[in-house]
Amino acid sequence: MLWAFIMAGGAGCAADHTAAPRQPVFTLTASRETGNWGQRGRVVDATLLRHVTRDEAAALLAPNANLGAVEAFDPRYDVDQYAMSYTTINEKGEPTVASAGVFVPIGAGTRLPLVSFSHGTQTDKQKVPSTLAFINPQGIVNAAHGSVAVLADYVGMGVDAAHIQPYLIAQVGADASLDALRAARRLLKTLGLSLDGRLFVYGYSQGGQVAMALVREIESEPRSHFTVTAAAPGSGPYAFGEVFRTTLANPNPPVQKAPSVPVIFLVASFQEVYHFANRMDDLLVPPFDAFGERMVTSGMTDAEAAAIPVAKFSRDVLQPALFESILNDPDAPIVQAMRANETYDWTPRTPLRMYYTPADLVVNPMNTLLALERMRARGAQNVDAIPLVGLKGEALTHGLAQWPAYIGARRWFDTFPVPTDVVDDDSDER
Repeated sequence: MLWAFIMAGGAGCAADHTAAPRQPVFTLTASRETGNWGQRGRVVDATLLRHVTRDEAAALLAPNANLGAVEAFDPRYDVDQYAMSYTTINEKGEPTVASAGVFVPIGAGTRLPLVSFSHGTQTDKQKVPSTLAFINPQGIVNAAHGSVAVLADYVGMGVDAAHIQPYLIAQVGADASLDALRAARRLLKTLGLSLDGRLFVYGYSQGGQVAMALVREIESEPRSHFTVTAAAPGSGPYAFGEVFRTTLANPNPPVQKAPSVPVIFLVASFQEVYHFANRMDDLLVPPFDAFGERMVTSGMTDAEAAAIPVAKFSRDVLQPALFESILNDPDAPIVQAMRANETYDWTPRTPLRMYYTPADLVVNPMNTLLALERMRARGAQNVDAIPLVGLKGEALTHGLAQWPAYIGARRWFDTFPVPTDVVDDDSDER
């Protein structure tokens, strides 16, 4: 799904709307403060969905064979795909049951590396990794390579579809992803398997933000008993608030060429979580307010989302008062909300590579470059940004850069050996 709002501002404004927003409360309950750590990350149910042969995994890599996908992922094992439901917390810090896809290699040994992959924007609440409808093969190909791969559906999706989807709420994405890893560790024990101490984290687009938030969460949460070996988020909106405000100020923005789904989704999600307006149409121009409410509550199929009218400029979906506050008021409620969910202003200890394409018109590459600048300024020692181009040096779009990012991440992950000291898997139980 597209992120064009992070790139494009616009000169046009919608009709005036003057309802005064309420002030939000930016105190999402962090996992370390909830007091229910022991009830999180528990397996509720696990169902074997399908068995995938290594030849079938290789076939998934074949369309990108010219990029080196087959060599990078080197499918050697058959894969069992499980749909797992597990306990976590939502944006209110309340217990909930979420779901994830868990992909297990068959015959790769009894101690295995672990991979967490975070998927991109999805409005269809059932087109997620715990179902056969999910089309990104990262779970299968990582498992065929010899790793256990865990792909969280996210809160508000999969078995939790009746709940709102708190889109781009960084802490919620991190909590759900971390608890999926904890539950998967427990599931593996029932299969007679354990972990070899390596944990690799990556994701793309929205999944890049979730992956970054997950690494930050693991580094600050010793109770998880995980250590991230390496992380490779790709083309994520890490600094989306700062970038959005900057691009909205552009007096000559590019004309929008795709549905304005992400900006609608963002505003609707933040309204549902933070309640900084009385009604959705205080923030979004009709009919975009109704589209936003559907995305966050019941969800939309890909076809329904693609049918949303295209606004000439991204700002055209915003009520003028909201646009002006984003542009000119650093203390505006929505600006505070965006700032609270950015994931670029911290100091990773984990080896971190951010893959991106300089020609990205969907997620502005400023997100990656700002993250690199800020992290290094804060003293991060092993952080880099890797620009992606085509095989002949040609510019890559957001979509075309996905597989180069996945391949680069997989090759890099394979350079890390099994650690000599492996954390006791039972520590989390205690």
